[in-house]
Amino acid sequence: MYIGKNLQKSMLFVSLIMLSIVGYAKSHLYVEIFTDSMHPVNISYISGATVKLNYYRLDSANEFVSAINTQLKSLQTEGVSKDKVLQQARQHFLGNTAQLKKAYMGRFLAAKYRLKKYPAIVFEHGKAVVYGETNFSRAISEYEKWQH
Repeated sequence: MYIGKNLQKSMLFVSLIMLSIVGYAKSHLYVEIFTDSMHPVNISYISGATVKLNYYRLDSANEFVSAINTQLKSLQTEGVSKDKVLQQARQHFLGNTAQLKKAYMGRFLAAKYRLKKYPAIVFEHGKAVVYGETNFSRAISEYEKWQH
């Protein structure tokens, strides 16, 4: 069967694109960092794979709620009405829902992965965990050694 030159070129081009997409997808690494304000993880340049990173500071939810409580108590001591205090709290929560959602998502995922201590750097949705490392590049190296 004869296939026209243009059709052959088009099929070759589509095949090359598909191969490059498959190769591109395999070079991505999904990483989640779980830590607190006392153990920040240093994220520096990473050679090799492209990394999709989520950083969860597990004590941020407590800090958020504590900040709201402090603000509300100061409003109450200033003699602001209870309705006004509740309105302020509602506005603060609504204005920071993304921050709050991420803080509690980190806690949920830490429980899901049954993490034992922090910092914990989780690779590929729980496939591997590096505990206690605050240098992201070293954690990546440990993961790569483990894979090979």
